[in-house]
Amino acid sequence: MRTVDNVVWRLTDATLADDQRRELLRLYAHEHGWRPSDEITQYPGTEDFCNGHLLVEHGLNNTAVITFLHARYPFGRLSWQDQHLLLSISYNNLVDWHLFPDQQGILRIYNRTRPFAPHYVSLQEDPNAWRAEAFEQVAGKRPNPNVPSLDDALINTVSYWKKLLASDLALVDSPGPIAELFNAVFFVRALEDDRRRANPNHRKLLLDVLGSEASTVWATIEQSLQRLHSVPLPTDLLDIASLKLFDKLDEETARQLFSNFYENRFAPYSYDFLLMSKHALSRIYEHYISALKETPTAQHTLFPSIPEEISNRKMGGIYTPQYIARFFARFLKQNHTPPRFRSLRAADPACGSGMFLRTLLEMQCDPMDEVVTKNTAAIVFGNVFGLDVEINACKAARLSLTLLHLVLTGDFRIIRLKRTVTGGVRRSSSERTPGRDTHTLGASGVGFLR
Repeated sequence: MRTVDNVVWRLTDATLADDQRRELLRLYAHEHGWRPSDEITQYPGTEDFCNGHLLVEHGLNNTAVITFLHARYPFGRLSWQDQHLLLSISYNNLVDWHLFPDQQGILRIYNRTRPFAPHYVSLQEDPNAWRAEAFEQVAGKRPNPNVPSLDDALINTVSYWKKLLASDLALVDSPGPIAELFNAVFFVRALEDDRRRANPNHRKLLLDVLGSEASTVWATIEQSLQRLHSVPLPTDLLDIASLKLFDKLDEETARQLFSNFYENRFAPYSYDFLLMSKHALSRIYEHYISALKETPTAQHTLFPSIPEEISNRKMGGIYTPQYIARFFARFLKQNHTPPRFRSLRAADPACGSGMFLRTLLEMQCDPMDEVVTKNTAAIVFGNVFGLDVEINACKAARLSLTLLHLVLTGDFRIIRLKRTVTGGVRRSSSERTPGRDTHTLGASGVGFLR
């Protein structure tokens, strides 16, 4: 217990050296039954009062974020803004619990109640308070949430704008351009939040550019990307023709649209698209490709009705939970030597938004593994292949993996998208037969299949 006390003391010391942090975080997790899955260091705005954050698992799923606050800055002394900033880290990782260990015990906060109710457990009250098993008993008795989870909040926002834009721009029968718009907005937001790590700020780039440098949706996205990345982006990353369809929107509507992907209308936390896990992206994928249907009515109305979303389950648009993908990826990791695991080649014949492929890549490039380098990422990204009949699903996967490569290496690796014909004559999208026309996607330019 003396060794553990020393670890916690060092992790809550304001003078902790950066090169010591990772090993101490690992030691804390190992001693208390946690399985670390990611480390978040120097999160913008928290550097002055904490030594980093550890995303941990216990069982099949991500369970909590553990933050080590400086001893002189306990959670109760922080400002309301700093408290919510810390809890936004767990919320944007789709984790409901945030834990704050100190020398005397641990503070546990369930982030989906408003107001939240911190609960402190001292080591005198429970000598095992730091352990994962003790937390597991508490997690099963969580409060009734009155704040929607991140994925539900994002789904509500996407669904709202999808139906509104389809109705206003007569795109009910063409969901593709709307999916392109969301992909573009998410791409800009993730790149913006990535740049915020190196240059902390509270600006909202899309809103700053709109009106000052651009007056249309596409021009705003284009100017924002030029600000964020000096190297010209490949033209096949974004479908410019589809995005220009939204230039018909007036500036007020465009501003409201962009604003809804900065501030969460359903929770007291701002969106951080860099932290958002593939779990959230996979959930909203169903809403990306769901069909829209106008409900006929015999009654005359003053305004046109908003279309409804219809999921096409026959085409395989079914959400896969993150923990299932993690189970298979971890099984592969535990049954291969580390070099062999990182050299595995993987193909997903129904990749959807890339849940399985991204989860495998994340585990092969685990940031908690000291031997993983940029070269490792270059190798493993060239070893995946996906296939899907739904082009919008492939585009969502391409966006997800491109952003993952950016987060891991600081560089773009554009995932190429191609269309293949598995037999017969290629048909138009309205005549397409399921299983005949497929779309491939791959980092090497060969493709992902679905």
